[in-house]
Amino acid sequence: MKIGIIGINSVKDNDCFTLINDALKKDLHGLFSPHSEEIMPICRNYKIKYYSSTNELFDKVDAVYFAGNLKPNFDFALNAIKKSCNLFIEDTSNLSTEEIKHLFKVALEARTFVQLKLSKYFSSIFFNVKDLIINPKLIEISKCYKSLIRSSDYFVEILNNLNIANHHFHSGIKKVSVLSVPVEIIHFSLVQIRVDYDNGAILNMKFNNISTQESNNALFYEAERTFDIDFIKNFAIMQQFIKGQITRQEFSKKNENPLKTELTEFINSCKNINLQNISENPPILKVIQTSQEIIDNLFKINNQ
Repeated sequence: MKIGIIGINSVKDNDCFTLINDALKKDLHGLFSPHSEEIMPICRNYKIKYYSSTNELFDKVDAVYFAGNLKPNFDFALNAIKKSCNLFIEDTSNLSTEEIKHLFKVALEARTFVQLKLSKYFSSIFFNVKDLIINPKLIEISKCYKSLIRSSDYFVEILNNLNIANHHFHSGIKKVSVLSVPVEIIHFSLVQIRVDYDNGAILNMKFNNISTQESNNALFYEAERTFDIDFIKNFAIMQQFIKGQITRQEFSKKNENPLKTELTEFINSCKNINLQNISENPPILKVIQTSQEIIDNLFKINNQ
């Protein structure tokens, strides 16, 4: 499968390109950037073909990887879909709800597949245990930072957490509550988000921005089991109540690039496109919309 890249524009993006290149390997075909002189060192170093126009790239590839925020390349994304290219998108945080809806509408009309980057779901440890988590009633996800973070960082984390909950709760969202402790107009020391689902399940998210140590954990509560997942240490513990006894099982996984797993699934989906994985209103669209509504509510509260 031939995949092109848009959104890598200078040697400053070299680390990002290296991750993509390592994940795609032989499937990476070419790159377009309006900044030809700045991007040529990367093209020469990795022996990747440079395209001077998007239309030329779209004619040669089966899919396009949009690195970075999609906002400045939104029109390119629409044209890629119209050229029957599938899309893998890193970041939609600056797009409006109407733009996102239009993107999926055009993709449905063109019978092309759109996948958004959701690295937490594809992290090595979660991907190893996710199928063992059958019917959780409560999910608690917390992340601690050693510095204040931006609205786009909140969006990415909330989006990833909602996506995980969506895969396990299989229910619509009933209510969202947001609590924040502001430090400045656009920064918070603590953010607490509670999402209630129609089936009674609950997702709790907590972001602590004044921690001395970074951490990222998720707890899944079932009727007789709990799963404690450490995304940073790539370690998980399942505790289960069986016949009056509590058993403990540990899971560990080598830290791998989740993007490789994610892109493998994307390629497989592109090769096996059906009406189930292309839709004008796919489940991820609701997750994106809810994430944006939470962000809007969070910063609206702080500006009052």
